Amino acid sequence: MTTPSGPTKAHTIPSPPDWPDPYLTSVEMNKISTMLSFLSFRAGGFCQLTNTVPHDIPPDSDYPIAMENEEVDRDGGHSDQENTSRYVVKTPGNYLIAGTAALAVNGTGFRASKLMVNGGEANPITLAITQRAAMTGIEPFMPVGPRIARLAVSDYVELRVRQNSGNTIQTSVADGGSSLTVVWIGA
Repeated sequence: MTTPSGPTKAHTIPSPPDWPDPYLTSVEMNKISTMLSFLSFRAGGFCQLTNTVPHDIPPDSDYPIAMENEEVDRDGGHSDQENTSRYVVKTPGNYLIAGTAALAVNGTGFRASKLMVNGGEANPITLAITQRAAMTGIEPFMPVGPRIARLAVSDYVELRVRQNSGNTIQTSVADGGSSLTVVWIGA
C-alpha cells in the first residue's frame, strides 16, 4: 500500500496497555505511540455518529435519523450542515456497518430499524432490518447489523426507522440514543 508520502511499512495491531505502575514510562509511551502510528497509517473511513437531539418520526415511512454528533469522522464522510443522517463514502471498498435506533416510549404497533445504502435514491439497498413489537413503558433500542458492504465513492449509508403507532414518535437520546458506525475494512 502507498500513501501520498510514499510506501507504507507493515504495521502490527498493538495490544492494549497493561502497565501496573500509575506512571507512564518511556516503554508505556512507546506502546501508545505504536497504537497511534497504526491508526494514522490506516486508509479509509472510520466514523461513529450519534443522535443527540430528539426528532419526530412520522408513522408508516422509512425515516432517516439525523446524526448531530460526530464521535469520530476520519474520512470526512459526515456533514453537520446538510443530509446529517448520511455517511457519504470517500474511500471505496468494504465497510463494516452497524447501528442502533432508539425511539421514545409508545406501546402501540411495531418499530423497525434499517441500515440502508442510498436510501433516498431509486434503487436503495437494505443491508439489515431489526423489527420488534412496541411495549408499554419501555423505550425500544433496536440494534441492527453489523453487515459488510462493498461501497463506491459517493454511496451513502443511513440508519432509518419505521413505526406504525398511528402518531408521530420522537427519537430517544437517553442512554446514548441512536448511533451509526461505519468502518472501512479494506479494498
